[in-house]
Amino acid sequence: MIFFLKKEKFLLNRRDVTIDFDKRLSKKEYELFTIILDKFSLNAENFISINCDEIFKELKINFNKLQILNKKLLGKVINYKVVEEEKIIISGNFNLLNSFALQEGHIIYSFSEEIKMALTEKNFFNRIHLISLLRFKSKHTSFFYMNFLTRLGDFNEEEMSLEQLKKFFFLEESYDRFYDFEKNILKPVVEDINSFTEYYLTYDKIKNKSNRIEKIKFKGTNKYSKYIRKKANELLYSVRDYIDDFSLVYNEIYINLMRKGYNYVNNNLIYCLENYKDNFSENFKKIMEENPTNSVVEKEVDMQFFNKI
Repeated sequence: MIFFLKKEKFLLNRRDVTIDFDKRLSKKEYELFTIILDKFSLNAENFISINCDEIFKELKINFNKLQILNKKLLGKVINYKVVEEEKIIISGNFNLLNSFALQEGHIIYSFSEEIKMALTEKNFFNRIHLISLLRFKSKHTSFFYMNFLTRLGDFNEEEMSLEQLKKFFFLEESYDRFYDFEKNILKPVVEDINSFTEYYLTYDKIKNKSNRIEKIKFKGTNKYSKYIRKKANELLYSVRDYIDDFSLVYNEIYINLMRKGYNYVNNNLIYCLENYKDNFSENFKKIMEENPTNSVVEKEVDMQFFNKI
């Protein structure tokens, strides 16, 4: 695996990232892939085993159809490209599945190394939220997500003219009627974003004097941000008497709450307090990186957990 893809400090805001299937999944292929991905995300093991009867019931298919779908998924290729200042930094592709096998009424699946990497920390595929990207149903969502929404930030707004927006989607010569553009492009993209990412996206239609839609105003809100800020402030307050650099400590708490979860941050914060009370700020970032408490990194922010604590 290329070292570049395993680097954590990869500045996405300076680069355009494109990632998509070589050929889009059919409805049944997508449904099967989602079942496999859900199981894999929960277990994060090299192989997962799914009872065939579970798939038959969920997808309403027989064994022969399942085998056909498995072979089609095995042939699906994902392409990616990273561009900076019109120069391609890296490009590549990988298969969606590495293998599948039948054993005693179960299908055993193995994902590619890139997808396994996406479920761990400190690599390119994790940073671009590959798992979320693979769940998108619209072919236009991944580019929008990577190159617009993640730069929009939290609780920020941005307007784009309809002409700019079509150009952004490479649809300058398509959709003369806004109704068709909204139905086929905007609404599916927004539904994907709101269903499969940490953002909640809304938009307003801005009309000109002729009552024609001229611009779209987007607002992207991080679903977890208010909970994260609340917990970050509480944790910061608990060690306030030992902090020299409040900005550094708050930023480390906030970032690690987002990426690794409350228990990870709280356990290591207590460790730092117990062992480095006299120079807390100086050592806090190092403790967060090294994780001497061996705390488990949460794969996703648990909203129910944040509501309880």
